[in-house]
Amino acid sequence: MMVTGGVVVALVIGGLLLWSNREVLEGCEPSDLGGLGGSIVRLDPGTGRVIDTERTDYVGSAQVVGSKLLLGLLASNSDRKVRSLDIRPLAAAPVGIGDDGRDLVFRAAPDLPPVWRLPRAGGTVVGEFDGVAVVVGRDSQLRGIRSSDGSLVWNARDQQVLIREARLVGDRVYAAGHRRTGAPSYNFRDGSLTGQAMAFDARTGAALWSAALPDPVAGTEVLVEGDVVIVTQQAVPGPNEGKAWVAGLATGDGAIRWERHLDRPQVKALASNGSQTLAVTTDRVVTCP
Repeated sequence: MMVTGGVVVALVIGGLLLWSNREVLEGCEPSDLGGLGGSIVRLDPGTGRVIDTERTDYVGSAQVVGSKLLLGLLASNSDRKVRSLDIRPLAAAPVGIGDDGRDLVFRAAPDLPPVWRLPRAGGTVVGEFDGVAVVVGRDSQLRGIRSSDGSLVWNARDQQVLIREARLVGDRVYAAGHRRTGAPSYNFRDGSLTGQAMAFDARTGAALWSAALPDPVAGTEVLVEGDVVIVTQQAVPGPNEGKAWVAGLATGDGAIRWERHLDRPQVKALASNGSQTLAVTTDRVVTCP
């Protein structure tokens, strides 16, 4: 996926932070829906109630670094500053395991050759539980990799879902993506993709529940707050065009507890400050012919 420039909006919902900006999929063109700008919206993660909204002039990408969420502030055409927000850290990736450009590798030290290498499995390392590293590969497949030797423990490929984002909490992996329902296609208008949220056992990769989402999931973010999984998806053509969707699902069975549309097309990042959910949004979205 390619990311274009654009203004970002930040929303905080009951401790959840959402960040949104417009993205361009292959064969699609960007479209501006509304004026450029952004907001930090604070939400209650349990109910989705908007606590308050702060208009911002932040642009670019939100970056989570440890216990900080870093937002770029456009002070002038040539001067960009950074605002730092305190957040709850996400699960740490296993030490030594990371993406090597294409493969997943483990190094005992940064300057040493890899101890093991798993070809074509590089991507995002979500976290580790009981010796199993959970990885979202470059091919959008969710895998469990044995940290000690790089052997494949499980692959969620049989679920036929392309995973876009995942979070590890305890022994569970919560993920969101899209499922193909027709001929191979990534056109959101032709009905060949449906949104999907799922939970997996981190040890075995067994699917614990699956929940259909109202639209194909593009530009999604996932965050777990207590017994609620918060999922976002960018605006798609339809009655709510121009408004990103955010919902809270029960961690136990995936039932939707609450949902709402935001005033910007996409959420780029989600984070928690411990009591509220922060949502950062922008005016740039994916559109397809």
